[in-house]
Amino acid sequence: MSSILRSTALAAVLGLTAAPAFADTPMSGIGGLAMSPDGATLYAISESRGLYVLDPATLEIKERVWLRTSPVSIIVSADGAKLFIRDTSDDLYVMSASTYEVENTVGDVSFVDYAPAANLLFVGDYEYDRENKRNDTIIRALDAASLSEVGKVELDAEVEAIDVTPDASLVACLTDAFDVETEPKEDKPDGMSKIEREVWDHKHDEEEAMLIMLTDRGQTMKTVNLWYSDFSSPSIQIVGDKVWVAPYSGMVAKLDPASGEAELMEVGKVSYNYGAGFTDGLLMVGGLRSAGSVKLDTGEVAAAWELDSLPGWPEYFESFVAGPDGSVYAGTSASVVYKFDGTGAQQAMTPLF
Repeated sequence: MSSILRSTALAAVLGLTAAPAFADTPMSGIGGLAMSPDGATLYAISESRGLYVLDPATLEIKERVWLRTSPVSIIVSADGAKLFIRDTSDDLYVMSASTYEVENTVGDVSFVDYAPAANLLFVGDYEYDRENKRNDTIIRALDAASLSEVGKVELDAEVEAIDVTPDASLVACLTDAFDVETEPKEDKPDGMSKIEREVWDHKHDEEEAMLIMLTDRGQTMKTVNLWYSDFSSPSIQIVGDKVWVAPYSGMVAKLDPASGEAELMEVGKVSYNYGAGFTDGLLMVGGLRSAGSVKLDTGEVAAAWELDSLPGWPEYFESFVAGPDGSVYAGTSASVVYKFDGTGAQQAMTPLF
C-alpha cells in the first residue's frame, strides 16, 4: 500500500471518539449505553428496538421509547439536546432528547463518532476496490447541527476502528488484518505463559494490521505495520503516545505508533470481550458474567466483578459507560442494566422490559 491517503479535505476539523466498524447484526440485550454530559440521564438501547431513559442514581426507568428500528450505538450531543442512534441498516437517526422525535436521518453510516467540543459527527462507510479486492474507507465530517459535510478523507485501507484525542490533534485508524508472508514459520516453544503464547501466535499467524495516525487536520499521515492484528472490529483509544485496543479475543493490547510494538494484558477473569467501552481514562471490558476495568494512564486493573448466574441462557456483558462520579454502568445480554462503584461493588440493577 504505497498510497494510503487518497484525498484529505477535512477542512477545519478532526474529532472522533472510539468507534468500531461493525458488520452489524442486532446486539443481544442492552447493546449500547450513553450518559448525558451533566451525568443526570442514562440512556440504554435494546435488542427489543427500545430506548430506555434511566435515572443514573437509582436506575429507575423514566421513559420507554420504541425506536421501530434495530439500534447498534447511541451518542449524546455535547449540549444533551440530541441523541445520535445508528441502526443495523447503516442509518444514523438524529433524535430530540426531550421529545424523542426523529429530526433527521443520515444514510450509509457504517460507523459514527462525535467530536463534542466542535459539535461534529464523523461518519464512515466503505467502497469496494475490485482491483485490490478490499474495502477502502471513506470518512466524512458533518456539522452536527445542520448535517452539512465540512470535510472528507479517503483511505486505501479497510479501517476497523478509529479514535481521536479530545483536542482533535491526533487521529488513530486501525485497519483490518491483511495477509503477509514475512512472518517466521516456527514450532511454538513449550513453557510459555498465556500472554507469551498469545504474542507468539500473533507474530507467526502470517497476518498484520496497519496503524494510521493523522495529524495537522488530516494533512500529515504516519503509518506503521503491526504484528498485532484483530478480526473483531475492536474499540480503540489514544492515551498519551500509545493506542489501547479492546478486541473480542479478551487480550487487551497497548500499541506503540512509533515502533509498531504491542503489549498485551489480561483484565481479571474476562476470556472474551463481548462488551467494551472507554470513558475518561477508563477501559471497561466484560464477557460471560465477568468484567473488569483498567486505568489507562497507569495500566492498572481498577476493578473486577462477577454476576450471579441467572436461570436459562448464560448472561454476557454487552455494553459499558462510566458516570462522572466514577460509577460504572453495564448492560447485559439478559436485558439488565447494572450499576457498580469504582471498586466493582454492585450498587443497583434494573431489568429492562
